[in-house]
Amino acid sequence: MTFAATAPRAELTAVEAFIFGALGSVLVEVVSILSYFNKGKFPTRYRKAWFWFARAILVVGAGTIALAHDVQTKILAIHLGVATPLILQAFAKNAPTDQDG
Repeated sequence: MTFAATAPRAELTAVEAFIFGALGSVLVEVVSILSYFNKGKFPTRYRKAWFWFARAILVVGAGTIALAHDVQTKILAIHLGVATPLILQAFAKNAPTDQDG
């Protein structure tokens, strides 16, 4: 059995890693919006500027996390972007509160 020779993969640039990480985060919101659209129930949060401001910060954060991990493939950058909201929710859930002291 022989395998065809493939050209070596070019490493992602920092900008590409950021963009694909951010894209992964955007895709999470697109899936959420489509789910609400299919149910016919569109939450009011989508009409609020503060929601979109916070969501934009999350997208930038997802791109930054992909960049910080120095990923070398597009799919891994997208995976990190998709995972970013879940990672941050886990951090927030486990953050100490004033009642912990």
